[in-house]
Amino acid sequence: MADEIVQDVARMLNIPVSATRPDGVYRQLLGPIVQAGNVKTLLFPLLLGGLVVFGTMLGSVSDRQKEIYSFSALGLAPAHVASLFLAEAMVFSIIGGVAGYLLAQGSIKVLTLLAPLTALRVPEMNYSSTNAILTILVVMGMVLVSAIYPAIKASRSANPGVMRTWR
Repeated sequence: MADEIVQDVARMLNIPVSATRPDGVYRQLLGPIVQAGNVKTLLFPLLLGGLVVFGTMLGSVSDRQKEIYSFSALGLAPAHVASLFLAEAMVFSIIGGVAGYLLAQGSIKVLTLLAPLTALRVPEMNYSSTNAILTILVVMGMVLVSAIYPAIKASRSANPGVMRTWR
């Protein structure tokens, strides 16, 4: 009964509340828990992000047909054209991963500065966590997987010449 009252008071006041129990005195603090779910809860956002990257890269290939033809005229093989698009996706994934990591750190710093002025409660974040690094790597992998078909389509647009073979 007393535990329930302490939890209710901590929930209503949103501050730490001390409570005496048979085995000692405890501080009760109720707040939001920030944690990632399992793979099933992350599958839909990853799939959605992958489809956005896929559509963007496919649009980029169709918009850059003249550039692909120029590469062919300069003597680049279809595999080289595909590798250019995969390299572009790799650069975008690295820049996006690093920028997202820095943006998250900056946002928490700003929220920490604003917290005393408002009723904001800033969640505890662990930036050196393996989860942060794994998340960035998973997103980078998703970007590269989403760029495979557009790169193949770009390579098929590259014309190896009249004889259709490379020598």
